Amino acid sequence: MSSAVAARSTHQKQETWTHPSVLALAPSADPVKAITARARAEVFRAIQGGWSGPPYDPFALAEFLKISVEPRQDVVDARTIAIGGGRFRIEFNPNRSQARTNFSIAHEIAHTLFPDCAKSIRNRYTHAEMVANDWQLEVLCNIGAAEILMPAGSFKIPADRPLSIDTVMALQNEFSVSS
Repeated sequence: MSSAVAARSTHQKQETWTHPSVLALAPSADPVKAITARARAEVFRAIQGGWSGPPYDPFALAEFLKISVEPRQDVVDARTIAIGGGRFRIEFNPNRSQARTNFSIAHEIAHTLFPDCAKSIRNRYTHAEMVANDWQLEVLCNIGAAEILMPAGSFKIPADRPLSIDTVMALQNEFSVSS
């Protein structure tokens, strides 16, 4: 790649990714690769420590990571609050489906992978609640959540089991995730 193309590519990334937390995560790298790598590293560390699945329990991962998790009916989905000393508490709505709750907890764990997470309460925003470039942070947390709930290498579709809606539904049930 020529230096002009590389410079243009770096410039395009800077224009594309503008959220301060995203820039803190990956100041000169691809944020998708950065969050994927961080989530996989935590998952690998947890698996080495005995975390297993499927389904991969995000509550157990939070406990392994020393993140407290508390149910709160007044929280829409979930949020992450810094509690001091580099520690976090995830509050979640227990009235959501198990698959939604699992994703919300995993999404909030992904928020803690950002170096500036303690600066403000992190909420799992709905589309309507997002302002400006919040979507960038939220989409990266969704990627991190997917890495947590369905770790790379944790499932294989056998050649004799064709990819179909039935296969997807079976995987959904096996991993306790939404389709």
